[in-house]
Amino acid sequence: MYAPVKGPEHPDLTMQQRAPRNTLAGYVEKAHINAFEFENQRRTFHTYGYALDPSVDEQADGQSYVGDLQSAYDDNGKTVFEAPKAKKLRKQEKNDRPEDIEGFLGPWGKFENEVSVAKPNEQERAELDELLSKRHKRGRIPEDKPLEEKSTLHIKDAYDYQGRSYLHAPHDLGVNLRSNAPPPKCFLPKAHIHTWSGHNKGISSIRWFPKTAHLLLSGSMDCRVKLWEVYGERRCIRTFSGHRQAIKDIAWNNRGTNFLSASYDRYIKLWDAETGDVVSRFTTRKMPFYD
Repeated sequence: MYAPVKGPEHPDLTMQQRAPRNTLAGYVEKAHINAFEFENQRRTFHTYGYALDPSVDEQADGQSYVGDLQSAYDDNGKTVFEAPKAKKLRKQEKNDRPEDIEGFLGPWGKFENEVSVAKPNEQERAELDELLSKRHKRGRIPEDKPLEEKSTLHIKDAYDYQGRSYLHAPHDLGVNLRSNAPPPKCFLPKAHIHTWSGHNKGISSIRWFPKTAHLLLSGSMDCRVKLWEVYGERRCIRTFSGHRQAIKDIAWNNRGTNFLSASYDRYIKLWDAETGDVVSRFTTRKMPFYD
């Protein structure tokens, strides 16, 4: 039974092909594996990163590991089913005698070497309360009353010969401002045409006049809103003043007769674009924002 195989051999087979096999890929032998030990090593490998080497005989060659060998030697081959080392618990001061009214601790006893946080006495607490009240008063934001609104007209011809204001789109520009059709030729700007100068600080928001875009509304960090001409002499038509802090955003209504100005003073004001008067003012004590 254990004698070598006798008989003719294929002369062109390699050593690997000559090896006995009972499957297409090799030789399969049945073996018995303890289910608990297999699951123990599998979970240990996934938890700690190491497991026993199944190809090594423990009785003959001793224990050998695969995976993280350093962790295996540091933990002495501990598996997930072995109880971990008991942690050293801190000792707690005990006094379970209820008759000791002053010294009774119960389950609220402190641990040994526990540092207690010192509390201020009555005098120190009074001084702290006084200091906190002063800081609270100093940091409180005062309720700002709305500033008196005003507007300045910078042009003399605010109305034409027919009594129409500057909000009316002009007809003598050579451009049909009321047409919804796009121009026959569109291209990127190639040269600097004009610069509108008038604000003392940076510009925070710019809005075109609705539909015709013959006017330009600009909000600045100098707390003012200015209305400009886009065509013709490109003059500054009117300046609106009424905020204590910088302008955050501005927005026209659909007809272009009114606009809203939102400022960092937490006020939103509705202006009449023709007369420069304030129609209404709103505040929510929050920072306004247009979306």
